[in-house]
Amino acid sequence: MFGNNDRDKALSLAEAELLYWQGEVESRRAAADKAELELSQTERKLGTAEAFMEILRERYGLQAVATPSMRFERLALREAALIVIEEKGSITPQQLVAELQAGGFQFGNHPLRRLHAALLHQKRAIKDQSGAWRWTAPDQAQFPLIAEGKEASDQK
Repeated sequence: MFGNNDRDKALSLAEAELLYWQGEVESRRAAADKAELELSQTERKLGTAEAFMEILRERYGLQAVATPSMRFERLALREAALIVIEEKGSITPQQLVAELQAGGFQFGNHPLRRLHAALLHQKRAIKDQSGAWRWTAPDQAQFPLIAEGKEASDQK
């Protein structure tokens, strides 16, 4: 059925494909080895840094530095402030700035001014006579579309 010439062509194509895939496997192994080496170097550096910090703590009595949480990451200032006000019920502007900073916000100049501007035209919290922000919205007011959708599905 096949002549010697056709068989030789098929064998050479198969050998070429085999060589190609062997090369692919080798390159993937090399990439995996390189990634493993980089990971072990990073782990070693991290271990060294942790050991260095432990020596500093022992020698100089340093406390571990608390890194700020990223609780409010990618939230607008207004939404983050409303979350805190809702949780606390009532909170002074200074305490609110401190809570937001602990949650990852970094204010530049005039944090109280920025906070006041962010909360100026919303209806879920008001500033009372003492200057503290107080939560006034009903429980489901923070997510009105969800509440409306739930009521619509309950009526069906």
